[in-house]
Amino acid sequence: MGRWSEWRPVLAMLAVDVVFAVMNTMIKKAIDEGLDRLVLITLRQLVATLFMAPIAYFHERKTRPKLTMEICVYLFFSALLG
Repeated sequence: MGRWSEWRPVLAMLAVDVVFAVMNTMIKKAIDEGLDRLVLITLRQLVATLFMAPIAYFHERKTRPKLTMEICVYLFFSALLG
C-alpha cells in the first residue's frame, strides 16, 4: 500500500492532464466546425454551474451565513466591478 500512496499524486496529475488535453482538442474541433466562441463559453459556464452548485450547496449548507442585505450589496458590486 505504501507504493500506491507515493504514486497517487502523480497519477492524479496525469489524469488531470489527459482530461485537459481531451477538452482542448474537443474545444478546438468545435470552434473549427463553426461554433461561436460566446456560445462555447456560455455552455462551459452552464455545465460547470450545474455540476458545482449541488456540491457547494450540500457541502456548505451548515457553515454559510444568512443572506443579508449587506451581503447582497457586496455581491452586486462584486458582479458589477468583477
